[in-house]
Amino acid sequence: MTSPAVAPSPLDLTWMARALEMAQAGGLRNEVPGGAVLVRDGTLLAEAHNATVT
Repeated sequence: MTSPAVAPSPLDLTWMARALEMAQAGGLRNEVPGGAVLVRDGTLLAEAHNATVT
């Protein structure tokens, strides 16, 4: 059984756009373009992009 899809809110789309910006920043550094944001109650707690561990 599957659950019905829920449309993302405008705020969800804003945070997803920020995650994509972070991915782009990683890509510009020749990294795999992965980005993430951690948000709680509308407040950005953390953001990052992929980086090589040295």
